[in-house]
Amino acid sequence: MNNLDFSHPWHFSDVVLSVEGTRFHVHRSTLSMWSPVFEKMFTSDFAEKDAEEIALPGKKAKEVEVLLKIVYSHGRAQKVTGRFHTNSPPPPP
Repeated sequence: MNNLDFSHPWHFSDVVLSVEGTRFHVHRSTLSMWSPVFEKMFTSDFAEKDAEEIALPGKKAKEVEVLLKIVYSHGRAQKVTGRFHTNSPPPPP
């Protein structure tokens, strides 16, 4: 999963996150496993439960991309815009 591309439907993606005009094709099950917010959104009586596209106003597309790359890489480092991002602190200099 080194070249994650969320701009097109892929491998059973079933929902689109829309952020600042950028569309991310993702999987409800994956987001639900990593985020209690998405889990509640997809399993409760929210409008987003069955929506094909979900707008995330107030969010930055680049930040959502980084989050998705971390989630879809199972927390392993992924190169994102010239820097490595992980869910653990960086090593000391």
